[in-house]
Amino acid sequence: MKSNYQTCLLILCLTLYSFCAFGQNHSFTDKYNLYFDLKNKTRTPWKGSIMYPFTMQQDSTQTIHGKNPLCLAPFKIGRIYNLLNGKIEQTLLLPETKIDSAIVSLNCKSLNLQQAQLIISGIDDQERISYSDTLALLCTEKWSTFIKGVSVHDVKFLHFSIEAKGISNKTKQCLYLDKLDIKLDGKDINTFPLPTIPIIPDIKKSDIISLSFSNDNALTKISALKSKKIVAIGETIHGSETITEAAAQIIKYQVEHNNCKLILLEIPTEQTLLWNRFIQGDSLISNENIIQELSRFLFSPRIMFSLLNWLKQYNAKAKEPVWLFGIDLSLSSRISEIYFYDYIYRIKEKQQHVLLDSLCSKLYDYKSFPQALQILDDNKEIEKLLGEKEYQILRHFLSLSITAGDNPFKRSSIRDNHMFLNASFLLDLLCSGDEKAVIYEHFFHVNYKNVDPSFPFHNSFGSYMKNKFGNSYYSIAVLAGEGNFRTSFKDSISLKKALQAPPKNSLEDLFMRTNEAFCFLPITELPPKLTYFRVMGNSYLEDQFSILAPNNRMDAAIFVRYNKTFDIVKGYITYKHEYNMYLLKQLQINNERYQKKKVFSK
Repeated sequence: MKSNYQTCLLILCLTLYSFCAFGQNHSFTDKYNLYFDLKNKTRTPWKGSIMYPFTMQQDSTQTIHGKNPLCLAPFKIGRIYNLLNGKIEQTLLLPETKIDSAIVSLNCKSLNLQQAQLIISGIDDQERISYSDTLALLCTEKWSTFIKGVSVHDVKFLHFSIEAKGISNKTKQCLYLDKLDIKLDGKDINTFPLPTIPIIPDIKKSDIISLSFSNDNALTKISALKSKKIVAIGETIHGSETITEAAAQIIKYQVEHNNCKLILLEIPTEQTLLWNRFIQGDSLISNENIIQELSRFLFSPRIMFSLLNWLKQYNAKAKEPVWLFGIDLSLSSRISEIYFYDYIYRIKEKQQHVLLDSLCSKLYDYKSFPQALQILDDNKEIEKLLGEKEYQILRHFLSLSITAGDNPFKRSSIRDNHMFLNASFLLDLLCSGDEKAVIYEHFFHVNYKNVDPSFPFHNSFGSYMKNKFGNSYYSIAVLAGEGNFRTSFKDSISLKKALQAPPKNSLEDLFMRTNEAFCFLPITELPPKLTYFRVMGNSYLEDQFSILAPNNRMDAAIFVRYNKTFDIVKGYITYKHEYNMYLLKQLQINNERYQKKKVFSK
């Protein structure tokens, strides 16, 4: 009897502990942090604005409802405040109800703001935006509750965007947030159980195409590789040797069998200008330099170096060359200085022409980039020195870099549109008739919706491509079941971490239930339903899965059961300070070249 009593007591204690420790999973308020309490949370579903920097922290000088309110405020440099212009966003999955309307209320106050608002958007089960309603948060220094009624008919998600804009950067500005309440049919949302995502039934064996890393024969069964002009490969995690190998296999297959003449990568354009020269057989950049450059990115440098060498050998025998470029945007204009300058400097050293010398001198500093562009426009002889197509490509890349400006936050916010403009230009220039292209990026870029479910209005590169190229654009997500990968975490930029085990109601688990180690599946073979889906970018997250509608974001999936991370090669940068030192060294090299040129000119 005593033993049974002790067992029951132990079970009760464990239950209570579980409730306390994991209570954030038991209510909407905790799961979605609707009371804006960051103190006891390692992360929050509220995500900050991409465009503008600001701080988001608890104000310990005030208390409301037994806690400190959250304050959205500008960064302060010394005694000077930046102008507050930012927002936080998140997407909430509604409970399973047949209720058609909801009441949303936000308790907040403000200090020195010219504008503040809550934008509420309804999103359906295919991630389509049904509506957006705006609730003005009148600027008052007293706590006030602002209320808005919204429709939840055929709405699966509610998206919230809280925005604030300050009056002046000469004074403190803040939007204080206490709590956001949601009522469904007059009932608090917390009285409803958290929704569950159903498990997708098993895949039919006949719907799957088994693949092999040892040969590419099975790729002939994927008809889209032959029929689609643009095949986009989207890795769902960075830092994988296995996924890089899968992408490289498809790229080689498309080049060999399907007349692919253009390869585009999620790398800043200027950093790949010499890579393209390398695969064309030019000696401007050595094998050692290529390996060092490849080691700056979260893909397998060994696999990518092998691919570049393979392309170099292919081009040596081909009638028409394959081109390779990055289409991404450097977040720092200093990086643009380094690589545009180095590219022209190396060509100048080989060809020794005064026009290249003049062009090089204007690429030393981002502020003089417009003058470099003017030199290109005024001197068509440079077209003969670079070649007609490479001249047009340099001019286009340089022009877009100037348009992007030198603000890193603006550059970050326009990345996907910038990539689209680059890809569209290169396709028009280099892929005529039945010539094809392969794009290799992260899935959140190549998919058809947005770059993150928390930012539904931030269009993805893939959405722009689909709008322009229609069914000629074909998006494939590459998923991994288990294993390891490299990621950024704290000071490290290539830390080895384990993949989170896929939940039972995830697309990855659906594949894990098969006996496949490496396979392909058209998304049309899946029911059009929401499911969990792993999406990891550059930074590490404990919770690696988001709720997405695969049928609305891609055309097909490639699955690798076990994901292997790549090995660190000699010279690989593993910490942020090492990368900063590397960039500083490159700037010093360019400075020495520039100063030498100035002395020589005198």
